[in-house]
Parts: sequence; C-alpha cells; structure tokens
Amino acid sequence: MDKKIIIKAYDATKNEEFLKTVPHKLMEDIAFVYCYEADATAGVWTAPITYEIMEFEGLTLEQLEKAAMQQALTERPAVIEGMQAHIMKNMYLMGQISEAELEMMCIPFEEEPMCIASVKENCFGASVLVYPSFCEELANKFGDDFYIIPSSIHELVLFPVQKVKLTLLANDPEEAFEKKLKGLVKEVNSSQLLPQDVLTDSLYLYSRKAGFQKVG
Repeated sequence: MDKKIIIKAYDATKNEEFLKTVPHKLMEDIAFVYCYEADATAGVWTAPITYEIMEFEGLTLEQLEKAAMQQALTERPAVIEGMQAHIMKNMYLMGQISEAELEMMCIPFEEEPMCIASVKENCFGASVLVYPSFCEELANKFGDDFYIIPSSIHELVLFPVQKVKLTLLANDPEEAFEKKLKGLVKEVNSSQLLPQDVLTDSLYLYSRKAGFQKVG
C-alpha cells in the first residue's frame, strides 16, 4: 500500500458513535483506529479510514490491519526511555548539560522505576500499546508486571510493579497506591493537557499471567 497509515488511540467510551464507522482494535476502553497520514505545515494531518473508504478502495480488514502494523513497526517503532534519561536528554538538547554528563547520568530504562513509551516523533505514540508483543517483551525486560498510565494520546508512562513497591509505594497498601495513581491521571488530564490530547482517565496493568487489564 502506497499511502501512509498511522494508528491513533481513542477513548472508546467517549467515541462510541464514531467507532461504529471505523475499523478498530479494542484494548479495554482504548480503541486503536487506522488513519491516513499526510505531512502538514503545523504537525501531522490524519484522516480516519472508515468502512466506506475501505469499500471504495477495495480494502479488506485483514489487508488494512497488516499494512498499518507493518508501517507502524518499520516507520514508527516504539521508543522506551527511563524518566531520568528522558529528563537528562531534554536538558542536553537545551544545552544545560554536556554529552559526557548525559552519558554518565543515563541508566538503562529497565533499571528505572518509571519509564516513558512513545515513538521517535512523540506524536500519537500511545499507539505502541497495540503493537504485537509490546507488553510481553517489556514485561520480560522488566522481569515484572507493570502499571500503564495513558499520560496522553502521544505517550504512556510505565511503572514496574516491584520497583513501585520498593521506591514509590512507601507504607501504602497496593490498593491505596492504585487509587492515588488513578487520581493523578484524572488530575493531569483535567489540568495539564489540552482536551484533544487526553486519552482516558483509566489506570492499566499488564500482568504476565492475566495480560492487559484495566485497574478498578
């Protein structure tokens, strides 16, 4: 397929009528929609691929899904960074630290208690969640289950469970910490993000035994 396809994440509960018109994949209350992409002066322009467009172009669902995922994995692969490395890289780009300091202060993301997942362009990067084996491979690298915060439609924040218990949970029981995380998601969504950048107010967990699931 010559046209560029991008995968975008939507809140399924807030877009029920829209989702009736487009092919998509569901993971709990997140819907992943296939869109045509074009470069635009002010960022990336996208157009959802509807069932009508599929019929007009003679596309089957299998063809669309295969083309979208192939392009995603080759042109927009997932990028995982530890939070410390992410902050240090931004400081380096702003000229606040040297390259030597950047290398010295960055540690592998697997060793950090908090990580960010997106794509290189940091645009619609929450879609990496639907990439084949994304969660399974991360759990293997962490050697642990992990929480997933949909910090926006552009990126995800990940917390390996055991590191959370050691470094962030303090004396809180797990249920109390999950409640705090869910409250944090809602607060950030309502006060720090533009409405069009909000994904969901939910908290998720990837369990090596049970798979991907919404918490609470």
